[in-house]
Amino acid sequence: MLGVVIPARNEEKNIGSVISALLSMGTLRKDIFLIDSLSTDKTASIAKSLNINVVSAKKIGYQAALSDGLEALVENGYSEFLIVDGDDEISHNAIKFFLNISQYHSKLNVGVRPRAKRFGETLVNYFFYYRYGVKDILCGIKRGSLELFNPNNSLEYGLDLFHNTFFLDQVSNIPIEVTLRDESRLGGTFAVNIDLIKNLAKFIIRK
Repeated sequence: MLGVVIPARNEEKNIGSVISALLSMGTLRKDIFLIDSLSTDKTASIAKSLNINVVSAKKIGYQAALSDGLEALVENGYSEFLIVDGDDEISHNAIKFFLNISQYHSKLNVGVRPRAKRFGETLVNYFFYYRYGVKDILCGIKRGSLELFNPNNSLEYGLDLFHNTFFLDQVSNIPIEVTLRDESRLGGTFAVNIDLIKNLAKFIIRK
């Protein structure tokens, strides 16, 4: 059974489009979980008006929202997850493809953007591709088995969200279309690059 996790913070301009796209593709409302990362706008109320599940994240941050979302799927008996970012950058064609991957899909299916936004993302992605065969670990759309979920994850950007022992031959890298925007909800480019590199270093040290 597939459950959909949408991590979002202050996405009132975009969240309706993401949820409506999922619904138009046949996803049941009960299978969609909006993880509201303590938004200060109408993100949560818009999601509630569309009658999907709305979960308040325990703290602000992309990693926390992803972790809370996958935890909610586990608690509700789902066996598979689909993560779709709430900023509407992932094309609706990509969402449709990931929803309709056949029963023979890999344990982890990851979207691959035409390019990463920042040097730090490129560096992180290069490491994960070289070490684990995942080309774009930071892409905002992923589908896989919930047995991958590492409930003890703690690194930002979800770098340790999964048990990496399942990677390599059990990964599919799927090129997708995105609508890249100039603005970022993560902060300034320099600060984000430094944070990405710090979290990658923590990941490498732990391994």
